[in-house]
Amino acid sequence: MKRLSLCLTISFAVFMLASPFSIQRAEASSNVNKNIMGDSVLTASQMAAFVHSKNPSNIRLYGITVEELAQLFLIAGKHEGVRGDVAFVQALKETGYFKYGGDVVPEQNNYAGIGTTGGGVKGNYFDAPTTGVYAQIQHLKAYASKEPLNTPLVDPRYKYVTKGIAPTWPDLQGRWAMQPRGNYGDDILSIYREMQDFASKMKPPVENEGSITLPSKDPNPFPSDVSKNNEAYEAVQFFLKNDVIDGYDIDGKVYVKPYDNITRYQFVKILVQALGLKKDGDAPAFTDVNPHDKDYIYLETAASLGIVKGSNGKFMPYEKIKREHIAAMVYRATEQLLDYNQYSGQEKAFKDVNTSSEFYEAISKSSAAGVINGFSEIEFGPTKYATRAQGIMIIYRVIEKINEQANS
Repeated sequence: MKRLSLCLTISFAVFMLASPFSIQRAEASSNVNKNIMGDSVLTASQMAAFVHSKNPSNIRLYGITVEELAQLFLIAGKHEGVRGDVAFVQALKETGYFKYGGDVVPEQNNYAGIGTTGGGVKGNYFDAPTTGVYAQIQHLKAYASKEPLNTPLVDPRYKYVTKGIAPTWPDLQGRWAMQPRGNYGDDILSIYREMQDFASKMKPPVENEGSITLPSKDPNPFPSDVSKNNEAYEAVQFFLKNDVIDGYDIDGKVYVKPYDNITRYQFVKILVQALGLKKDGDAPAFTDVNPHDKDYIYLETAASLGIVKGSNGKFMPYEKIKREHIAAMVYRATEQLLDYNQYSGQEKAFKDVNTSSEFYEAISKSSAAGVINGFSEIEFGPTKYATRAQGIMIIYRVIEKINEQANS
C-alpha cells in the first residue's frame, strides 16, 4: 500500500434523475443516420433528461439510475463501435420508457427483450445492469457487423445471428422484432430524432451538473428526509455545514436522499475526495469504464493506490455496492492514516463474517475502531447493499478517528 495523504475537504455528489415516457411512432426522416454502427452523439445527461421529460414519476429500473444507465450504454457502445445513444432509445421502446408492464420485468436487467417471444415468455435474465447492456450492444453488433467482439461474450443469442445481415436499424424489422405495423427500426430512429431535438433545446451544462446547490440564503437548510432522530443526522449536518453535500430542491424543500442505494462508482468518488487522495503510479484499465468519463479520475486514483481492484478486468461501476466492499475500500484507503492496532481486542463478533473471508480483516479492524457498525452486535450484513447514509457515516467516522489520533 502506497503512502496516502489526508485532506479534510470532503465532497459528495449525488445524482438524481428519474422519469420515463410514452413511445411515439412516426417515420424517421430520410436524413437521419440509420446505421447501427458508429459513434454516439448525445451525452448521458441529455439522454436522461429526455427520459425524465417523458416519464417523470414511474421509472422502474432495478439497481441503477437513468443517468447511470445512459452512461453505461455510451461506454458499451464505444467498446463495440455501436451507436450507444440509439441503442439506449431501443431500450426506451422495448421497456416503455422504463415503465415496463410487458413480459419483461425490471429485475431481469434485460433492456431490449432479448429472448422474449411474447405470450408471457420473459426471455433472458442478466445478473447486473452492466451485463444486460453489453448483451444488447453485442446482439446489435452481431446483426450489423461481421467484425468480432471487442469485449467478453455475454449475449446468449449471439451465435444465432447471421453476422452483418442487418446493418441499419430498419433492417431489424422482422429480425429483432416481428412488429405488425410500421417498421421497428424506423420507430427507434423517430424517437431518437425527438431526443436530439430535445437535447438541442437544453441549456448548456454547468459546473457540477446533476446536482442542485443549496440556496445561498440558507447555507444549512434542514433536509426534509433526515430528521434529528435519524442516525445519519449528525454526519449529514456536518457535510452540509462544510458545503460538501449538494441537496435537491423539490417543491421548495431540500432532500439529500440518504437511503437510496449507492453505486460502486459513487462511493469511490466520495472516498477519494473525502480523504484528498492523489494518484500514485499507473492504474489498471477497466473494460466497462470509459476513461474519458468526467469522474474517471477518482476511480483511476483509487486503482493506482490499490484501493479498488475490480474483477476479470471489470469494475462494474453502476452496480450497487455491498457493505463488505465498502469496508475493504475504506480500510485499504486509511490503513496508513489510522492506527487500527490501537483498537485491538475491541473487534465485534459478527456471526455472518467468516474468518476465511477476504474481507474479514477489513471488517474486523474497522469494527474495532468504530468506523463501521453492524445491524446488531452479531450481524454485519456483508453482502447487503449499502445506502448513501451508510457511506456518509462511515466516511464521517473515519475522519473523526483520524482527527482524534492526530490531536491526541
